[in-house]
Amino acid sequence: AAIVGRKRAAEMILTGKSFTGSEAQRLGLANEALPDDQVEAAAATAVERAAGLSSMAVAFAKKAIYSSQRFDEELDRVERIYLEELMRTEDAREGVAAWLEKRSPVWSGQ
Repeated sequence: AAIVGRKRAAEMILTGKSFTGSEAQRLGLANEALPDDQVEAAAATAVERAAGLSSMAVAFAKKAIYSSQRFDEELDRVERIYLEELMRTEDAREGVAAWLEKRSPVWSGQ
């Protein structure tokens, strides 16, 4: 929601709508969208660049970036809802079972 806005996030979560890499880039969820045959080379280039950086500098940069957006707090809140509320429901158990059994879930609303 912090990236795409609450309305767009709600649409994505509540409808389960899939989207392409280009759409993810347009929404700000991905920095770049590439054809399949270019992904490996781009990943290798990114790893090479990252390998030359100070791990401490990167760690502190990430801390500064995420703390300024209260990302960690939001993630903790979402994780609590997921683990302490959603995953205790019958529908959650049915969803996991259906996925493991490769079948469509039968929701009970409980």
